[in-house]
Amino acid sequence: MRSAVQLACTLVACLSLCSAFVSMSSGPSSRRQVIQTGVAAAGAALLPSVVSAAAPAKAKVYETDNGILYVVRKEGSGPRPRDGDLVAIKYIGYLNNGKAFDINDGSVAGRKPTVFKLGAKQVIPAWEEIVRYMNPGAEYNIVVPAKLGYGDKGVCVGDGECLVPPNETLKFTIILDKVAISP
Repeated sequence: MRSAVQLACTLVACLSLCSAFVSMSSGPSSRRQVIQTGVAAAGAALLPSVVSAAAPAKAKVYETDNGILYVVRKEGSGPRPRDGDLVAIKYIGYLNNGKAFDINDGSVAGRKPTVFKLGAKQVIPAWEEIVRYMNPGAEYNIVVPAKLGYGDKGVCVGDGECLVPPNETLKFTIILDKVAISP
């Protein structure tokens, strides 16, 4: 059974999506604006469960040598990945203000886990580092300094609009879904 807060957030998310589609039909709107509105709405619907599980009363906060803060929400099992292994992760990415900017946690239809080769620099440095601490099935909340995220460039388009602003500290809920051990 859902709590009143979860129902309210779900309602807000639905209304946000509806307003995005209404604004599309009533005037010009870029695909990016609709996607950002949808991601923000979906993040609003998911946020209560992330927040309630994000900081248990006695959660221990760890820090990597490079400054990534993390909380272990769920332990995994099996061998940790090493360079050359293929890893599959699910995640939700948040800006420092709490707004979701990317969701790939299995809740969006048609999106499969993100797969990358560990050590090949195919993803942000923070992901390369943190998955080395995780066992398959583990779930962490992490805080990523800008230098290990998108740095001083952020994720911006030519007209100055940014999905991730420059020098932004990011937060992720990340699940190490699978590891394919290299031979």
